[in-house]
Amino acid sequence: MAVLEDPTGAAFSVWQAKRHRGFGIKGVPGTFCVADLSTPGQQAASRFYGQLFGWRIGTEDEEPSHNYYHLFSRSGPLQAAI
Repeated sequence: MAVLEDPTGAAFSVWQAKRHRGFGIKGVPGTFCVADLSTPGQQAASRFYGQLFGWRIGTEDEEPSHNYYHLFSRSGPLQAAI
């Protein structure tokens, strides 16, 4: 496991699963559903995480003045769960 800092100053952690599978339960009420990154540098963060992890980045709204919430995905549709 490592705790790192992205170019916008946000701390994040990564880990190698090996024998630990991670989430044993998902998609069930009361389990983990989302993680947020609060940063004033959304464009820089989007580029960084996209390049580092290969994530696709989208926004919840096509209107440029409303692009406050960026969505990251490894695969599948980029949809806000609001």
